[in-house]
Amino acid sequence: NDEPFGVEAQHQIGLLAEKLSVAPFAPHVTIGKTTATHLEAIARARHAAASIEAPVRIFPSEVSFAPDTKFRAFVLEASPTFALREACVEVRRAVDPEDAKKDRKTVEEDVTENYKPHLSLLYGNFNEELLKRVQDEVEPRIGASYLAQGFKAEELALVMTQGDDYQCWSEVARFPIEINRTKMLEAIKKQAGIEDPWW
Repeated sequence: NDEPFGVEAQHQIGLLAEKLSVAPFAPHVTIGKTTATHLEAIARARHAAASIEAPVRIFPSEVSFAPDTKFRAFVLEASPTFALREACVEVRRAVDPEDAKKDRKTVEEDVTENYKPHLSLLYGNFNEELLKRVQDEVEPRIGASYLAQGFKAEELALVMTQGDDYQCWSEVARFPIEINRTKMLEAIKKQAGIEDPWW
């Protein structure tokens, strides 16, 4: 939601899309997914946004690429901070009925091990040689831009991503991430290892 970051991210995505003759897309950091009816998905996303303790700061770490991996072709990796991992846990437990059935610790462990937050900059199936050239060109550009500073995620967007044709994906709804003082206190106590008294 930080405007300079969003504008710069869209600019970089557009430059790469034009250079490699593919379609651009809206900048985003994926945090969860769900399979549901239209109304169910909206209700789950609203609940997920309310479950996150506060807006989350996203800290970029490095660029990376994955040959022949359409939706991770070239990305700006984000640091999996405690706050971002906790937000992912809350979202997964809110939108995925299977995760909702699991105890929280199980979901936390899975997120810690498998969640790789990132901002995609390019979609498509490209070979390693081409993506290495992209990295050599784009990495210095990103380091000198607003992208290196990161941004604060203050909204949760629900996007319909049915099928591989991302040009047909569409935003369904958007919900604010507001400060949840109860959740913040729980997180602080958890980080400090403080147990609730029994009395």
